[in-house]
Amino acid sequence: MKKKMAATLLAAGLSVVASMTAFAGEWKLEDSGKWWWLEGDGSYPVSTWKEIGGKQYYFGEDGYLLTNTTTPDGYQVGSDGAWVESDTVSLYSYDKIVKAGNRIIFEDLEEFEEGLYSNLGLVSMNPDGSDKKLILPDNNGDNAVSSDRLLPIGEWVYFVYNWENIARIKADGSGFQVLASFDHSIWLQNATDEKLYYSYTDSENKNFYYGSLSLSDFKVSDNDKFSTIDGYWHDGLFYRANTEIKGRIDAFTPDGKLTRTFMIQDYPQNRRVQLPMIRGIFQGKLFVLGADYSGTPGSVFGGYKSYSWTIDINTGDVSPSEKGLQKCSDNWIYYTKNTGIWRYNFSGTDEKFVDTKENLGFSFWVVDGYVYYWEDYTLKVVKE
Repeated sequence: MKKKMAATLLAAGLSVVASMTAFAGEWKLEDSGKWWWLEGDGSYPVSTWKEIGGKQYYFGEDGYLLTNTTTPDGYQVGSDGAWVESDTVSLYSYDKIVKAGNRIIFEDLEEFEEGLYSNLGLVSMNPDGSDKKLILPDNNGDNAVSSDRLLPIGEWVYFVYNWENIARIKADGSGFQVLASFDHSIWLQNATDEKLYYSYTDSENKNFYYGSLSLSDFKVSDNDKFSTIDGYWHDGLFYRANTEIKGRIDAFTPDGKLTRTFMIQDYPQNRRVQLPMIRGIFQGKLFVLGADYSGTPGSVFGGYKSYSWTIDINTGDVSPSEKGLQKCSDNWIYYTKNTGIWRYNFSGTDEKFVDTKENLGFSFWVVDGYVYYWEDYTLKVVKE
C-alpha cells in the first residue's frame, strides 16, 4: 500500500495528522480512495473507535475509515471521518403536529425580517396542507402557546397557554377556553378521553409534581401517577417506564392497577442513560428507545447515542432494533438516517421515503397517512 497526497480536505487534514503522529502510527490511503490507520506495531484498528490527533475516528470491520455516515454503535461521523459532536438531538419528540377532528393543528412561524422568524400562532389545515387558517394568533406573545405538546381529543386540541394555564380550542378556531390556571409553569404529559395529565417543578426546579384535570368538570387533582413520565395508551392500558428499575416497562389499567411488566435485560445501566421512551405500538409490538448522553464514543459525559428495542406485548419477547429514531403509522415504521426519512415494515421492505436537507432526528411527525417535517422554516407535507 502506498501513501498518496490527495487534493481534498479529507486528505489534507489526515495527512497533517499523520505527519505529527508518525512515531505512533500513520494514515494510509488505498488506490480506491479509502483511508486506514497503521499502528506502530504493524496492526490496524478494526470495528472500533480510535483517537488520533485529538479527534475520534471509527474504523469498520474491513479496517477502513467510515465517513459521512452513522457508525454501527449509533454515532455520526463527518466527511473527514471524525465524530460529529451534537447536543441538539433530543429523545423527546413532542406532539407539535396533531389531528383534531378532521384538521391538522400546529404552531406556525412567520418571517418578520429577512431570515428572522417568530411564532405566528396556532394554525389549522387539511391533512394535505390545503386550506390553512390561523385560529389563535400569537400576538407577540400575548397568546403564547406552548406547542411542546398539543393534545387532541375529538374536535378539541388542548395546550398550555401563557405558561401557567391549560386551555383548549376547536379545530375550526371556535370555542377557545382557559380551563385551569396555576401560579407556576406547567407541562402537559398525556391524556385520555376523561383526563389531562400535567407536571410542574418547584421554584428551584429541584422537585417534580404531578396532577390531572378532569375533562367532565375541569377540576384539578394532585399526585396523579400517570403524569410522572411520558407514556403510551393502547387498548385500555397505559404503558410507561418504571422510574426506579431502569429498562423496565409497566402496563397499568386506568384505575392505576399494575397488570404487566416487560424487562429489557440488556438496557444500558450507565448513569447518563435516559429512562426508556415508548415511541408507539405497531402490529402488536411496542417500540422503545433509550439514549446515552456520552461526551465521546464510549464515555459518559455529553454527546448522544440511541438504543432501540421492540417488545411483543402478547408474548413479552424483547428484540434489539437497528433503527433508532422511530415513529409508527398503521402501515410503516419511520426512522431518520443521514439526510432522509426512511421506513420499513415487518414484510422486509426497507426504503428511503423522502430526502431532507439535514438529519431531522425526531423532528418529523406521522399523522393519519401523512408525514410532516420542517425545512427552511416551512412545514413540508408528504403523503405516505
